[in-house]
Parts: sequence; structure tokens; C-alpha cells
Amino acid sequence: FDVLDDLKVVGDGAGGSVLRTEYAVDQTSFTLYRTSFTVMGEGRHVIHFRSTDFDGNLETIKTATMTADNFAPITELVVSSPAYGYYVSTTTVFSFQAEDIAAGLAGAGLKATLWSVNVASFSVAPASFSLSGTDGLYSLEYRSLDLLDNEETTRSKIVFLDKTPPLTEFGVLGPKAIHSSGKTVLAAQSFAVLNSTDPLSNGGNSGLQSAYVLVDSPPTDCGFAEGLEPV
Repeated sequence: FDVLDDLKVVGDGAGGSVLRTEYAVDQTSFTLYRTSFTVMGEGRHVIHFRSTDFDGNLETIKTATMTADNFAPITELVVSSPAYGYYVSTTTVFSFQAEDIAAGLAGAGLKATLWSVNVASFSVAPASFSLSGTDGLYSLEYRSLDLLDNEETTRSKIVFLDKTPPLTEFGVLGPKAIHSSGKTVLAAQSFAVLNSTDPLSNGGNSGLQSAYVLVDSPPTDCGFAEGLEPV
């Protein structure tokens, strides 16, 4: 506290000397102020203070409100579609959502969110990003810090980038012939089939979702599982 005793007008130098200054935090009793002090407990606090001079004049109580913020921000990694389990594609959009809260109240405020891909050096995170490297595992690490430099423990998420499309082959079960025009001719008892697979790439694949067929009409979702199915 910076204390000055004035008789009438601030700065006139006509007052006596200050006898003591007292303070109280929240609902505690007044304590003699001797040196700087620390306010304990996360959240909002009200500091009450007053001074008395040698003539017994007691100052009207003044207050100051402050928020103690000793907690680091909390950051969440948001993953958009398309995503299946931990599989993502080059069109999957990632973004970070960080908030700084002190005992249910707004904290000091967010200073920065930092991120790293595959154990690279940390840098300031972009607003959003997508992965565009080779197929395989990616380790995403991230953390945030607030304006008081309270720093979050590093979080991480493992994803697998799968940008290799499925493979679909057309086949026939039963009698067939190749017309001179190059078209395949099926017998009445034959079945046309699609053999669809999602090939492994760097040890992983997200799996087949759908196979489509066009027979003189708009494409139809066959709803097949991976493998050989009749059309």
C-alpha cells in the first residue's frame, strides 16, 4: 500500500504521520500491514484496507477486487468429419479450443496455444489445420498458457492418416462371354459382382464404407461389406 496522511487536500503536506495501515481479505478480520502479502485461494477476492494517523483519524474503508488465477488453461483438440475412430483424411479439419477458468470465473486470459507434430519443436498453433503427408501414424501434441504464464501439461492425440482410396473390381459369377464390341454378356443365371477392398497403407486402413453401382440409373449404394458381393 502507498499511504500518505493529508490534513485537508491531497498533496498539501499539512497532515501528520500515518500510525498504521490495516487490511482484510474477503471476510477475515483486519490485519496490520507490515509488508507485501499473498492472497491464497483460486477465484475472486475483495481486499479491504484503511489507515489511521497519530491523531486517531480513521480512514473510510476502501476495497479492491482481484481474481487469483493459479490454474493453467484447458485445451481440447476438435476433429471434424471425415473421421473414423482414429483414422482421418486430408480433408479432416483439426482445431484447438482453449479456455482459461479460475474457480468458475474468467481467468487471466489465454496467451497462446502451442502444438507439435511427430515430436517436432513446439510452435504457435494455427486456427485450424489438416494433415497432408504420407499415410501413417501422426502424433499431435498441444498445450496452452495464460497471461500469467500458467502452462498446461502437454496433451497428445494419435491419428492415422489414410488418403489411399479403396479398390473395386467387376466380376461375374456364372457363364459369361465377351461380345465383339468388348462388352461382357451374362447368362440369365449369372451374377455380376463387385470385389471391393480398402488396401493397407503403411500398416493401416480405415475400412470400406460403401460400394456404388450404376445400372442405367443414378448411382446406388450397395451397402456391401468388404469383399465379393452380388450386384
